[in-house]
Amino acid sequence: PEFVENIHDVGGSAIGSGRGGFDAVKIIDAAEEMGLTMVFIIGGDGTHAAAMKLDEEAQSRGLRMVIGAIPKTIDNDIKLIDRSFGFNTAVQE
Repeated sequence: PEFVENIHDVGGSAIGSGRGGFDAVKIIDAAEEMGLTMVFIIGGDGTHAAAMKLDEEAQSRGLRMVIGAIPKTIDNDIKLIDRSFGFNTAVQE
């Protein structure tokens, strides 16, 4: 699509980011409406906690939907991994 055609020429995140609350019901409603069977979440420990809530909501509805959580944090605060991408850059800068 046009949105990503020249994305490699631009820095930053085209995906978007946010801090603060979210509505798991609305997010799963939207994912279900779009026919998604996989949703990927990228972030740190708070983001992974949110991913768990999304998974719980999807499971409570009996949906066949995978919520995949990809570790990325400058805090390096995700259990079970030694380092996530983003951490070394933050420490060096």
